[in-house]
Amino acid sequence: MRLDQTKGSWLILKVISLEASIPSPPSATVSFSENQTLLTLDLIVYDATSSVENVEILIDHIIIEGAGEGALLISESITFRNSGDMTYVGTTDQASGAREVLRMPLPAGYQDIQYIEGLMECCVSQSEYGLSDSMDLKPGLKKVLLQYRLLYGGKSYLFKKSFQHRTSAFYIL
Repeated sequence: MRLDQTKGSWLILKVISLEASIPSPPSATVSFSENQTLLTLDLIVYDATSSVENVEILIDHIIIEGAGEGALLISESITFRNSGDMTYVGTTDQASGAREVLRMPLPAGYQDIQYIEGLMECCVSQSEYGLSDSMDLKPGLKKVLLQYRLLYGGKSYLFKKSFQHRTSAFYIL
């Protein structure tokens, strides 16, 4: 493939392998040095699997940032790990055709969700149970950082949390 080397030219390389998109999102940016005409790039391609056996949450950390005016401000940091050597592509709902890779249950009544890190709004769906991400999970770690509000009345709030994936550690502050 020949690439125009004039200033401002660029090329995006995307490979579709089974159900996984590679890279997703794009990886490093490279450029030609002065007088360079050849550039070699390595593209890592993993096979895909729908088996969840190598997927876990290393740590789920919830911080109650503030409480006031009947609402709690919650920050949640979740570190997922795919310990296998294949990209986890999740499952596909036969009726809707929607793909679900990572499910993140949130407390009932969550509101005003913000995706701070690790999620792309285009690939996340919300429901009454929480969030579902359709981005594939490559081998290694993926950190997700969220913020949301929980409304409460009275002087206390019973915080309920469920886990969809095997979880090694959970902390709440």
